[in-house]
Amino acid sequence: LNEAENMVKFSALYCAGGTEAQDIPEPGIVVPKVVPEASGRAVLTMEWIDGVKLVEKDLYRVSEADLPLLKLGISCTLSQLL
Repeated sequence: LNEAENMVKFSALYCAGGTEAQDIPEPGIVVPKVVPEASGRAVLTMEWIDGVKLVEKDLYRVSEADLPLLKLGISCTLSQLL
């Protein structure tokens, strides 16, 4: 359930209306909602979200509008590693 709690915290920070969401360009960040009745100690069940995988985008073309997302991604990755 720790991962589910982390998803809720991340959503509260970075999704629409979150305390840190003001610097994130549209369409913003979407985090799937946890399905608690189908989750447990060893299983985390989330809603399905349609979207584009990062590997499907042209990652070599980064615009200035993408910089807030890149900074957030780097920050989140480093905080998980440390």
